Amino acid sequence: MAAATNAIWLRLANSQERKPPHVGIIDDAPMWGTFRKALQIAAPLLGIRLISIEARRSGDFDAAFAKIESEQAEAVLTTNDPLHQRNIK
Repeated sequence: MAAATNAIWLRLANSQERKPPHVGIIDDAPMWGTFRKALQIAAPLLGIRLISIEARRSGDFDAAFAKIESEQAEAVLTTNDPLHQRNIK
């Protein structure tokens, strides 16, 4: 996961667009607590706007993806939690 995340961050950080890239994170708070905090610290340093959304139940994903779409995120990170993997569209 770290290698893939690093690749996404590097790609977005080198974006030629004028506006900061938007990255949506769909997480379940207990599992991603420390990692989410690290991303929240790193994102502004890389010129990335982070959109953090919790999804703990299957019913949370439609709203999570709708929020990410409305915020015009250019990338989405999720956990490798089985619940999240089953709900990725």
